[in-house]
Amino acid sequence: MYQHPSARGSVDRRPGRRSAHHPTGGEQDGSAAGDRSSAPASLETAEIGLLREIEPARKLFARVIEVALEDQRYLEETRAKSELSARDYRRLRIIADAAPPEDFFNSDWFEHVCALVGIHPQAVRDRL
Repeated sequence: MYQHPSARGSVDRRPGRRSAHHPTGGEQDGSAAGDRSSAPASLETAEIGLLREIEPARKLFARVIEVALEDQRYLEETRAKSELSARDYRRLRIIADAAPPEDFFNSDWFEHVCALVGIHPQAVRDRL
């Protein structure tokens, strides 16, 4: 039968403490040998949350660079073709409506994106 915790005795609800009623059992005061750091749990949680937010952003910005490189290569390939298909025209229109990849690679925004991804801008430009 279910009993409310107050009916079973006192429960210490302070962070880092567990009562005998807690699933892991026993009292813990944060000074146990298994304590990883002296930083508050909320700070550790915030840091982990921040890292979880940064990694998807890094992947997104890396993909932005990849797409710009793909567009640049495609433009170079189509310039060498003597005839273009309807598909080529559609893709060229999409690229033209966005912005030329050359503009992106010469922009301050590109420098910032590279910094966020953790790569040197000139290394990317050398791949063009």
